[in-house]
Amino acid sequence: MTKVIEDSVAQKFMDLFRGRTDEYGLRNIESGASWYEGTRDSMGEIMYDPEGNRIAPTGLTLENYKNHLNYKDGIALAIIPNSRTGNVWFGCLDIDKDDIDHIELVRRIQAFGLPLHVFISRSGAAHVYIFFDKDGKPANLVRNMLQEYALALGCGKDLPKAEIFPNQDDFDETVLGHHITIPLYNSADPKDRRGKFVSPTGELLGVQGFLDRVEVWPAKKKMPFPVRSESFEMGPPCLETIQRSGGIQAGSRNNGLYNVGVYLKKAYPDDWEERLISFNRLYMIQQVDRKEVDNIVRSLKKKDYKYTCQKEPIASFCEKAVCEKRQFGIRSPEQAMIEAAKRVQVPISGLRKFTTDPPTYELLIGQDWMPCDTRTLSSWALLRIKLMEFTNELPPIMKQQIWEIKLSDLLKNELKIVDVGMDTGDLTVALEVIETMVRRGTKSRDSVRDDVWLRWDKYRMGSHAHTTLITAKNQLANNGITMTTPQVSKMFKMSGWDNVIIRLDSATTIRCWRTWREGLCPPQQDREQGDETDECDSGEFSVSLHEPRAESNPS
Repeated sequence: MTKVIEDSVAQKFMDLFRGRTDEYGLRNIESGASWYEGTRDSMGEIMYDPEGNRIAPTGLTLENYKNHLNYKDGIALAIIPNSRTGNVWFGCLDIDKDDIDHIELVRRIQAFGLPLHVFISRSGAAHVYIFFDKDGKPANLVRNMLQEYALALGCGKDLPKAEIFPNQDDFDETVLGHHITIPLYNSADPKDRRGKFVSPTGELLGVQGFLDRVEVWPAKKKMPFPVRSESFEMGPPCLETIQRSGGIQAGSRNNGLYNVGVYLKKAYPDDWEERLISFNRLYMIQQVDRKEVDNIVRSLKKKDYKYTCQKEPIASFCEKAVCEKRQFGIRSPEQAMIEAAKRVQVPISGLRKFTTDPPTYELLIGQDWMPCDTRTLSSWALLRIKLMEFTNELPPIMKQQIWEIKLSDLLKNELKIVDVGMDTGDLTVALEVIETMVRRGTKSRDSVRDDVWLRWDKYRMGSHAHTTLITAKNQLANNGITMTTPQVSKMFKMSGWDNVIIRLDSATTIRCWRTWREGLCPPQQDREQGDETDECDSGEFSVSLHEPRAESNPS
């Protein structure tokens, strides 16, 4: 007599094989017929609406899973894995080979250390499942990794290509998606192999045996990658030759594994450590002990890691010309210089060129623009000094060739040409005069009329500098720089100043230009005290250069 499955067992089974709950399918195991289930009438027939569309069922319940496990009427449950969140709680490889060696398949899975479970399908082929806890895992990630698992297990080689479930990367309301007949129907019948779980020891088990041995993978943990025997087709040909010749020999295993690690880090930067550990375990003729593997990993984490071409085991198989052409091979001197330039970080995020005579430049450092001439810009030694003076920080040491690579990249990708429309005058000198004005500003708001008002912000530890167009123009003239009013306006705008209106008192407003200076404190200003936030900085009084407003005291 067949034992009836208890609710507690059915619930655990249901938690593992969760999927879409509003739609599901059924399969007649004996005939093989399958269909999407629907609402049924009193005669047991699926009902349709007036337009001929199937009326969906009321939804999956524990009773559906109990009927499946009890093999009621010879009907098995077929689940659509994709949930409405886009996540799945299980994935499956359908390997359609009726005479497949299930024990050999289990052995391959164990060799890779993968959390996969093998079941015998209705036709005698194999369904290979992975399960996730909590909220499940995004379907697209599961599909991508199942593709890797299929390749690792031999699908497409000595095994047929596997069909992957879920068959959709995300939930689609308009598409039902393929359902898959879940296993362990009629699991209480020891004579029926169909649907049974193949344990790691080769036993055929029913639902309780499966539940006792199932490994549920943590949804927040990265799925393990199956490290196959690397072909090194995109890496050094020496490693490719060694691998085809039987692998790295015992006498040079540490250096050999180190070079494998260099390749893996270049080719797989996200999970190279896991791959290296798996390569050592699966493909080294004699494994390197774990302490030495950890030392190799620490060495590879240094910035200057590279292939040790002059050392065995790779020295005897060197093909430099071929290696330089491969994506993850060695680098030519030019390529090495370009890669070095990418690793060096400089605090420059923008570059603009002003059409003065001679041309002048500005470099964007943080949120501030630093004036610069052509000679300084082209020499890292000179520019490094200017950057230090501007930022109060020492930029990195860099070879001139590397700076020229980085400068070429700035000129190609970041350069903005600014036509200032100036026939005379040196913009760099003009900006230096303005900066001198800012540095000698006072905390008196009235000083904005003829000098610079510095409004201290004790929280941001810096000051907003304010001055008028006429004040700036007069100061420039006093320093021998003749500029028209539009030219001064353009200079302010191009230098990152904002055109705003501030209130001097309850009856007077004035248009001025404003900029921020980090760390600049007005003379006699207590750094612990700051002006109260008032309406002069509110959005109500901030205006665009092209949106003039009425002023009681324009400048």
